[in-house]
Amino acid sequence: MDTGSDVFWVQCLPCVQCSHRPQPIFDPAHSSSYTDIPCNSLAYNLLPKKNSRAGHCLYDIAYGDGSYSMGNLALENLALGDLLIKKFALGFSHSNNGNFGETGIMDLGHGMFSIQNKIGYLIGGGFTFCLPSRGGGLSRSLVLGRDVILVNAAWAPLLSNAQAPSFYYVRLVGLRVNGIRLPVSDDIFQITKSGHGGVIMDTGTTVTRFPKLVYEAFRDAYIAQNPSLPQGLGVEILDLCYDSEL
Repeated sequence: MDTGSDVFWVQCLPCVQCSHRPQPIFDPAHSSSYTDIPCNSLAYNLLPKKNSRAGHCLYDIAYGDGSYSMGNLALENLALGDLLIKKFALGFSHSNNGNFGETGIMDLGHGMFSIQNKIGYLIGGGFTFCLPSRGGGLSRSLVLGRDVILVNAAWAPLLSNAQAPSFYYVRLVGLRVNGIRLPVSDDIFQITKSGHGGVIMDTGTTVTRFPKLVYEAFRDAYIAQNPSLPQGLGVEILDLCYDSEL
């Protein structure tokens, strides 16, 4: 489930390059409802990046970490719990590579091609999910629709960016370490007139990232306020690590 993505795709035979997972790979030859999408269709034109080959309409999506997925765009019946969506447009990947441990990606982005826009009329818009800590043993859940969203929940207004309409932008006004606000101007977090900058909420990103100036201020403040914690060796981009065994 990726709030930074607009293409819902699953691995599909024939799979030239796929993730080797125990789940079965979808075989369109065994489906009576699988239908290729015409290249002049509205759904195809809404794709952020597309091309065609041998009469097939293809999607081509690249992620920020360099991962990618490519394959056919087609219609298929999609069952989500008790909800059956007939002739749903999604990608059938014949080639994907990168940091995928999954056999597919559910797009929960804000763009025109995302599942939110395609079935919003069925679910009333909105979604909520629960993702417990890794290895926690608790059940996970995804609920589509506004009915289960708590009235007394804490809300953060979403911002829009015409240059990147798929992302959920929020206004970040500052950072505090142990209650002390960092001496960083909130201008560094704002979306510029050209569409650069800004802060997004993205379930498909594994670490929180800041501009270098902000990260260094945050890191140095944390070190200064926790001098007794034993530091360990850094790992790749994570230059501040602690030895949890001591």
